[in-house]
Amino acid sequence: MPEAQISTHSSHSSHSQTINKQITLPLTFICFDFEWQILPDAKGNQPFRAASFVDSNGLKKVFLIQDYEKTFGIKAEYALLLEILNFLAKYEYSFGWYSKGFESYNDQKKRIEGKNSDLVMLDKRLKANGISSIVGFNRFGTPYIKGASHIDAMKLYEKPMVKVSIYKNKYTGMGLDMVSQAIIGKGKYKGFSGKDFDSLPTLEDKRNYVLEDSQLVFDILQHNDYEIIKLMLSITNLTGVSFETVCNSGVSTLWTRILDDIILKELERLASIAQINSPRYLLLKKYYDRKAYQKPVFQEENEVYQLLDDNVIEEEENEDDNSFSSSSSEEKQQQKEKHIKFEGGKVIEPIRGEHRNVIVFDVASLYPKMVINYNISFDTVLCDCCKDNLLARVPKEVVHVKDYWICKRQQGIFTERMLHFTNERLKQKKLGNEIDSQGLKILINAGYGVFGYEYFKYFNQDVAILIAAYGRYTLTKMIELAESQGLKVIYGDTDSLFIIKGNNVEKKEDYLQITDKEIEQFKSKCAQILNIEAKHKRTFDKAIIAKKKHYLGILEDKTKQLVIKGFEGIKSDRVKWVRNAFAQVIEDYKNGFNPIPKLKQAISDLEQWNIKEPKKILLKTTKIGKDPEDYENNCISKRIGVELGLRRGDIASYYLADNEKGYTFDVNECSISQYKKMLSSAVKDIVEILGYDVEHDIFSGTTYLSDLL
Repeated sequence: MPEAQISTHSSHSSHSQTINKQITLPLTFICFDFEWQILPDAKGNQPFRAASFVDSNGLKKVFLIQDYEKTFGIKAEYALLLEILNFLAKYEYSFGWYSKGFESYNDQKKRIEGKNSDLVMLDKRLKANGISSIVGFNRFGTPYIKGASHIDAMKLYEKPMVKVSIYKNKYTGMGLDMVSQAIIGKGKYKGFSGKDFDSLPTLEDKRNYVLEDSQLVFDILQHNDYEIIKLMLSITNLTGVSFETVCNSGVSTLWTRILDDIILKELERLASIAQINSPRYLLLKKYYDRKAYQKPVFQEENEVYQLLDDNVIEEEENEDDNSFSSSSSEEKQQQKEKHIKFEGGKVIEPIRGEHRNVIVFDVASLYPKMVINYNISFDTVLCDCCKDNLLARVPKEVVHVKDYWICKRQQGIFTERMLHFTNERLKQKKLGNEIDSQGLKILINAGYGVFGYEYFKYFNQDVAILIAAYGRYTLTKMIELAESQGLKVIYGDTDSLFIIKGNNVEKKEDYLQITDKEIEQFKSKCAQILNIEAKHKRTFDKAIIAKKKHYLGILEDKTKQLVIKGFEGIKSDRVKWVRNAFAQVIEDYKNGFNPIPKLKQAISDLEQWNIKEPKKILLKTTKIGKDPEDYENNCISKRIGVELGLRRGDIASYYLADNEKGYTFDVNECSISQYKKMLSSAVKDIVEILGYDVEHDIFSGTTYLSDLL
């Protein structure tokens, strides 16, 4: 049984404390939004036009420049700015949306990139009016409010720990309208954007617009009883990192603080027993003194690893896969993120087709368990003390890119933290402390990923390689255990296996039910032999597996709930007409109906323009991934970006067309054939697996509603 049989020491146990701090909200916080003249005047000035404030006590205030013009004349902006300062001075905590962004000059590309945000513009206008600025700038150029804590809510909700783990990618872009629509079901005032502010027809529209922006930020933060603020406060309590830093930074910052604290205690302990010249003291001191962005202690300059480009472990946080939280905006501003590429999770080639009685097993916390089981830590991999210990060697069947060994004498600092956080999370779950449990989960899942992030202070790609390698090894051994029971694995990905019973997968009647006894037997073997918890996650009555990461299944219970992953028809960048038609195919499959008639009817309705709200259901929305000049190919995103003056991160909306551009902004000029192709691509795998021919059964001839009756 894989398990770390090693010693611990006093500094570890002294750091393993139970959570005892009560999570409380800041007594009062305020959300604000500023509007300024979009086009600079002849002198290059962009005066403030409006400001709004919404606080956690229910106060709402709006100030328009027109409110001051009669009384103050040319000093109207000066008076408006003083009002803004007066409000901000009352609050220790404040939130905005894209409130900390800034323009910067890219030396390589010889151009200005980015956009100035509320705080940058506030600083500019304060200085232009001869008022002392409350805005400061850090060494990366990021603005902050002096003497107070300001959080850019856009950056907070962009964090994978929030966007992916909490909201399951409900929003794709980071515009306030898109995020608020996804989370609270409402968007910006009448669909206007900041560039429309100067042209809004009435003062009442201006007042409502600017107030609604602040209100939306507040409502997002307040959603589900302030769940995101409480989560950030929980992580603050767990790590000792300030609330503002937790909100504004990536998880590499959090883990740096965690490891720094432990290592400092260990260095003090070793010094107290005259061990300052010991290999362990020197190693830990070297890590502790290391600055961010440096190479790891063990990395040799010309060392080459066999790394696979198609499996990059990146910093994004997610419960059940190898992804981790992104770096802070400051780190990105310093230089481009660098992720060391290496072989990631094991993905088993699926048996394409429809399957019955499918059991899905998941390994509970696979990668954290690998860290704990095999003592994988930056201070244990390739240690000095076990170099010649054959028992410390990592088997070649686990990883063969180089010779590895892992310490057998000393429990790793990272190993101990992972074990402590895992046990603490189980305790908090039993106590019903969901927020603390979620905060611990984020730290746990982020912890095993940051070692593959080159700008992490404790970066060590050997740690990242070994965690992923042992994960693949474990899944391989699970397959062997399943097959030893006469079960068949039809698909697997990273930490999950899809298992059936029956040899002839071509005949549905040959699928046998896997008994509860067989399920428990498999789980027991995984626990005894591999020291992992294999969870029976779900059972599908029937499932379609098309290819890697593309499957759907109907649960074998009273709910008959649908689980679907990967298919084009559920992706938010597919037009609503396609998503609706795809959803009908799935509904028909779920209920045992032939999906072809309604598919043909949807196509017929499109061809005859018999569809409701074509402007909405045919509109394609795309996030511009690069600045237009950075696209190597002349793709639609580049062409639209150039035409509309869009930049990276902006959202483009258009209709598919057969003209030279490939798109149009007029729904009446859209291409019926292009939308049919999009639908065909979305449903092709499913209808083919169900035994139909896409071209012959769907796109030949016309079906009318009467055919469905």
